[in-house]
Amino acid sequence: MPNYPRPAQLAQAEQKRQTAYKLYLRGQLEREIAEFLHVSQGRVSQYLGQMKDRNVQWYETHSDPKQRRKSLTKEVADQYRDVLREQWIIYGKQEKDGMKAKLLGDITRTLDSYAAKLGLVVPSMDQAWLEDQVRQLNETRMELEQKAKIIPLV
Repeated sequence: MPNYPRPAQLAQAEQKRQTAYKLYLRGQLEREIAEFLHVSQGRVSQYLGQMKDRNVQWYETHSDPKQRRKSLTKEVADQYRDVLREQWIIYGKQEKDGMKAKLLGDITRTLDSYAAKLGLVVPSMDQAWLEDQVRQLNETRMELEQKAKIIPLV
């Protein structure tokens, strides 16, 4: 009877593959990744090769003209998401208010940079607040117009 990997072994290998990929995206060398994961450098090469194959498959699936930009920015998006995740973890562990404020500034700059890479226009907090106020005023106006239709004029 063949010896197939168990689901737990597959999950562990997938976790190591994902970790190796994230470390690679951060600029780590295969040797450094191997030391961190306690595996051989050859295994790290296999992990990265598998992730690159997945990226090629992803690109082929999404390479039509409308999706081309998304496929070209997939790796950058993965990097930004990883950085943001790490920034929020560090923020959550910080106890000093002054340091939390600095970390929030760093997170905001990361988000702004990510939005710029994607070509998005992100409104400022003031713009978002004003848009929210206008939306609330419009809702209130519509409610008052409805009430005015219901109330009989004497």
